[in-house]
Amino acid sequence: MKKDIPKNGETVILVAGGTVEPEFIRRVFEEAEMPALLIGVDRGTIAILEAGLEPSRAIGDFDSVDTAQWERIRALPHVEKLIPEKDDTDTEHALRYAISLAPKKILMLGCTGTRLDQTISSIGLLKQATDAGIEAYILDANNRVRVVRDACTLRAADAFGTYVSVLPYGDRIEHLYMKGFKYPAEDLSTDFSVSLTVSNELTAKVGEIRCDGYCIVVESRD
Repeated sequence: MKKDIPKNGETVILVAGGTVEPEFIRRVFEEAEMPALLIGVDRGTIAILEAGLEPSRAIGDFDSVDTAQWERIRALPHVEKLIPEKDDTDTEHALRYAISLAPKKILMLGCTGTRLDQTISSIGLLKQATDAGIEAYILDANNRVRVVRDACTLRAADAFGTYVSVLPYGDRIEHLYMKGFKYPAEDLSTDFSVSLTVSNELTAKVGEIRCDGYCIVVESRD
């Protein structure tokens, strides 16, 4: 596996400690634009190893691994051990490192699961990549999530799932336009307390989404 720092145009895959199957990690890695750099985030490092792959870097305080797992991690060539008493999560620290490499795309796995607080926080972190001009997604077996600034397009040929939801990043979404969807929107403004923009469907070959500022776009399948 390539262990050099990637140049522009490559993919960085972060694997955090949430719910993720080894087979899913392998599939995402094999389908990614190559060469791809794998970064293990805390317990996600073990998930990478169990997928039969080796991370180019492991980052975390590793307080969620047992002694045997830590011995496997510490034997890796590049390990950045953080102190538990810090002002960010392991995932945010790893994402900032990934952004510093200036890849074309960042894919974040293991960011969903039983810890709802961690899931919500990780979705919020996507804005950092958006602001850096990097295409970034949280992926699991049923969802592909990104934070969009101003506009994006969805292509039917690249669709992840049946359903498309557009949610506010923050309290409100302002001046939302959606074209090419089953339920189009024309200058719609709404807030997070309303489910109006959940579970839409792409009906055209290309769908357009525009809003003022930021929004969260979630593509889902059952």
